[in-house]
Amino acid sequence: MTGFVGKTALVTGARGIAEAIAKHLFALGINLIIVSQSDSCEKLAGSLRSAAPAAAAAGAAAKPNAVESTTQQIKDLLHIKSRTTSNYANRAVAIRADLSSVTAANEVTAKALEAAKTFEDADGKIDYLILCGGIMPMATLEKVDEKTWNQVFNVNVVGPALAPHLGNDGRIIFFSSSLTIASFLNAGYLTYVASKGAIEQTARALAKDEALTSRGISTTIISPGPTETELFTTGKSSDVMNTMKQANPYKKLGDPKDIALAVEGILVSGKWLNGSNIRANGGSAV
Repeated sequence: MTGFVGKTALVTGARGIAEAIAKHLFALGINLIIVSQSDSCEKLAGSLRSAAPAAAAAGAAAKPNAVESTTQQIKDLLHIKSRTTSNYANRAVAIRADLSSVTAANEVTAKALEAAKTFEDADGKIDYLILCGGIMPMATLEKVDEKTWNQVFNVNVVGPALAPHLGNDGRIIFFSSSLTIASFLNAGYLTYVASKGAIEQTARALAKDEALTSRGISTTIISPGPTETELFTTGKSSDVMNTMKQANPYKKLGDPKDIALAVEGILVSGKWLNGSNIRANGGSAV
């Protein structure tokens, strides 16, 4: 946990996979700025803040092991002050905003940077940009209209407007979908997979952008497979769900917590995943 103390992540989205990611990162000690169009970001940030005091009390009550005790004794002798997980309190704040335009994204960035300045043991910058929020209206070519097409692209492909504001050695994580390579693709996913294809190509270009790489910033994509979230399961029959489970080698849908662990892995692994597309689908699409 201590490796993440003082770090700040901006997460778009507040339900499903985004919610699991936010909870996991907060448990690691990362400050969170949660952005969504609905009040779900406020509810999630509030629940994390409510849970924090109990977790901190439990940590403070825990007895240190022999190694921790010896290390602290040495620091005391040398008069070294250090941040500890028992007295550190990370924070979660919500920004309710529509991220469907560059102008809106710039306004969110300004608010996020102001919030980051208030975080304990942080240096006022955003370290991790996790672009998980998105929409998935179902419509075939015959039924999709211009308004829906533009809305999906405006909401799902807004990330690059936020990227220049990351601190040095930051991480950008875009979210695509394993549907971009899956053979079981439904024609109704037209606008969704089109936007995800745009995300993948955007991330490829940013991974080569010297304005980012010269500052140690990496860009990585996570492409989840079928995952048990409200966004994915709504409107699908039990037969369809069972078919999807059977298509996975583990005979199950993904758990949002699995994706959260993949995010942590990218934050830790750093630059050598720059430009990679992690297809976190359990082998359902390879």
